[in-house]
Amino acid sequence: MKYCLKCGTLLEDSHEICIGCGSDVTKPESWSLYPPEMAKRIEIENEEKKSQNKLIFAMIAVFVLLVAAVSVFIVININNKGNRKPEKPVKEEALAESEALAEATETAETPAKEEASADNEIAPLKLEDAKEETTDSNESEPDREIKDANGKYYNIGIVSDAVGNEMFSTIYPEDFVEKNSGINYDVYSSRYPESLTYIVGNEDGNVQFTFMSPQHYWYRKSDYKGQTRSNERDVEDYMQFLTYSGAKGYIDAIIKQSYTDIKGFKLIDKEEFDPLVSTKIQEISDNHTKELLGDIGDYAKIGEDTVYAAMQAECEAYIYHYQATSRQNNTIYMDFYVPVIANTLGYVSELSVDKGEVTEWLIPSFYAFEAGNEELYNLYSDAFKHFIYNSKLSDEFFYINHTYSEEIAKAVNEKKEPERLSINKLKDIHSKFKPDSEINAFAKDVKSFIDTKPSTCTSFSGEKLIYSTTDSKVAFYGKEKNKVFISDSEDEYPGNDYVDLQYHEGSASEETSSDSEASADE
Repeated sequence: MKYCLKCGTLLEDSHEICIGCGSDVTKPESWSLYPPEMAKRIEIENEEKKSQNKLIFAMIAVFVLLVAAVSVFIVININNKGNRKPEKPVKEEALAESEALAEATETAETPAKEEASADNEIAPLKLEDAKEETTDSNESEPDREIKDANGKYYNIGIVSDAVGNEMFSTIYPEDFVEKNSGINYDVYSSRYPESLTYIVGNEDGNVQFTFMSPQHYWYRKSDYKGQTRSNERDVEDYMQFLTYSGAKGYIDAIIKQSYTDIKGFKLIDKEEFDPLVSTKIQEISDNHTKELLGDIGDYAKIGEDTVYAAMQAECEAYIYHYQATSRQNNTIYMDFYVPVIANTLGYVSELSVDKGEVTEWLIPSFYAFEAGNEELYNLYSDAFKHFIYNSKLSDEFFYINHTYSEEIAKAVNEKKEPERLSINKLKDIHSKFKPDSEINAFAKDVKSFIDTKPSTCTSFSGEKLIYSTTDSKVAFYGKEKNKVFISDSEDEYPGNDYVDLQYHEGSASEETSSDSEASADE
């Protein structure tokens, strides 16, 4: 068994691709015998030992320098004592100060004509002017009292690509840290050749949030040959194959691979994420179905003579609530939000003497919440909603995937090896990106789905666009602190380091935030 270092999924030794994030796990640096969290902890401990040694040497050096400095100071003081002149009596000093003050007063009382005659002199400040300045300097408003007992602070998480362009952003609880984040540029996919994973959790490792960008799979069942194509990748046609049995089947496979110390798990309940979101995913599914009704050629790369028909389309957007029992009889609470779009077509190919079914399925976004006990689950459930609401893939992310996938499709059709997505390649694609750059219709639909917020959430706009639960009444953004503060009490205030965001009963548009950010930059 081995662990994927990108997303932490437990895999069989024979697996070449990760079923969790689609990463290549054939290279030694892509997997570990330990879970990523444990591997990272071992690495941190080694680094801490090195740091401690460096600190000891630094302290010794500082001590030596201090001893030398004290010695020099003592020698100088001894020399100065022998050369010091006798001080003036206190009375003489007081007399000199009185004479100087009298002279200054006389100068201040000279007529204005004499002052004007000296062009190169600055007129003395009048007493009235000084009073006015003092009054103005004290007119600033007093600081508001900090009240934040009922609210929550959230860190702002950002993932940038290899050339420094922002690909993803979200918010997560202040007491969480980043566990794993990164971008995989070697995904064998004709739609999403670049994938992103982001994992945060508490220091103890018993609470964790996970986000994964769109994942694209195929599943093929042959009636004649009695075979299936699953859990493999086609490096020639840039296709990843994985068994399709709905969102629950995918989640079950994730749990089995990720948790080796559990005795069992069960689905407790599932619920619709939101009616508005369900409507949106149905709209995307319908649009994709229309695309497949026309002349689609060799849609699934089975053979040039392949005929496709008898299509079945399905989609869903549910939150699945699971519970698992560890070998120590502890209950683990897990929520998964895994929207799915799938299209299944019957196919017949005379040249390859084959017929069967092929399914193309897509997960527009993946979210997971894991808690080690019920108390932690209840404590962070609301924060998980904020994590989902505010997770956003940038326009550049979709543009890169759109542009690079088109190059892959062209190379595959020409039976050539596509150019790898190197740093130079990324720079080239980024140089062509503009805010209004076009992407294909399906990619545009997926982006709009991720950006669709539940009808039940509220929003706050200004220098930052933040989505929250309906109970929230105020939100503030701290640019320097890289945090947001959200509260359901209207009189709460996190301090002068934060700016107030404008409350909206519905979802504020992206344009509102963009305009506000632009004006703030100006």
